[in-house]
Amino acid sequence: MSEVLVDAEKLDQLIDRVEDLEDRVEELEGGSDGSEQSVDGRFDSRNASVLDSLAGREGQVFHVRSLTEIYREHTDIRRKDTLKRRVKDLVKSPAFKHDRGSRHRFVGSGGDE
Repeated sequence: MSEVLVDAEKLDQLIDRVEDLEDRVEELEGGSDGSEQSVDGRFDSRNASVLDSLAGREGQVFHVRSLTEIYREHTDIRRKDTLKRRVKDLVKSPAFKHDRGSRHRFVGSGGDE
């Protein structure tokens, strides 16, 4: 059996592509228009996982970097561009209120403050 060598850059590209395809499949299966919330207003499974991890931390202010790390820890997404986009969309949701700069206050997954 011959050995197949893939350099790290090519492997990262392949992983990025798989993540993009998984995101697209999830959007299509959920009937979503590409936003991070489903049609009925609930969060998709990845955002829900992140929000579940923040339960009990309502009122706490998070920097975008911290939210990116939380997103990485609680989902299967690893691609920097995808993480950045997902966090950006998440902090625009009713679950967060902009505090200042790159800081956002978690108000709860229901968005009530």
